[in-house]
Formats: sequence, structure tokens, C-alpha cells
Amino acid sequence: MFIGEILIREQLTTKRGHNQLMSRENKREALHHKQHILPRHFEPGAYVRYRYDRRTRTHEERKRRRFGHNRPLVFRDNLRPIVLGRAIATGTAHRWRVTTRGTNAHPLSTKHKIELERVSDKEKRESGQRIARNYRRAVRNGDVAQRKRKRLNKI
Repeated sequence: MFIGEILIREQLTTKRGHNQLMSRENKREALHHKQHILPRHFEPGAYVRYRYDRRTRTHEERKRRRFGHNRPLVFRDNLRPIVLGRAIATGTAHRWRVTTRGTNAHPLSTKHKIELERVSDKEKRESGQRIARNYRRAVRNGDVAQRKRKRLNKI
């Protein structure tokens, strides 16, 4: 099986053990993304890193004049703590995902939701490497059931 660009040998574990381990590792990776990577979406370099749509010049000038900054996805600093606090990290045996939500008072537009959930190519590579490293470590340490040989009883 390939995760990112790294080959994992499924022969080391049973199918059930593999799925349980991948579910656990994907959940762990989703939580890592929520805690460490998602805040980067609000930093100044995020326009280039996550390929955000260009904002109009008048929007940028008004933001700088009224609030004194040009940080992406932040107008009055209301959205950042709401998004980071309400993000949901999920992981299954096949993938991980972080979904973002707004509130009734501060709804999140579809455009902003798409931009917030975007993952850069570099982050995808690092994520795959981290999952593969943790997977191999767990199999070596015996955290999952090892595949056993079947014994045939001849009568």
C-alpha cells in the first residue's frame, strides 16, 4: 500500500490489524494537523503556500487602514479563534480530514471553508512520511496482531 510516496508492506499484519493501525495513525495525523498546521493558514505567507484567491486591492487597503494588518482570512480577529476551536479532526483506515466550521454569529463562507481545509503538497508529503514511520514503529513493537501461518490438520 502507498501512503504518499512511501510503500508499506501489508504482509506484516492481518487486514483487520492493518485497518485498526491505519485508523489510529490517521486520527493522530488529523489531530497533529489541527493543532500545528491549521494555525499556519492565518499567517502572512499563507496566500502563497495555500494558493488563496487574490483579494481586491480595496479590500486589502481597507483592512490595513482599519485594522492595521494584512493577515489572510482575518478581518477583525473573530474568525481565527472560532475556526481553531471548532475544527473537527477525523481519521479512518483510508484517510484523515480536518473540517472547519463557523458559528451562527460568525458563519464561514464556502470559499473560506475550502481555503482553510486546503493542504499544501509539502504538508501532504510530510504527513505521509510521519504516518509511515509511526506505522512501521507500531508493527515492530507488536502493537497489532501479527500475521500467523495457518496449520493444516491432515486426517
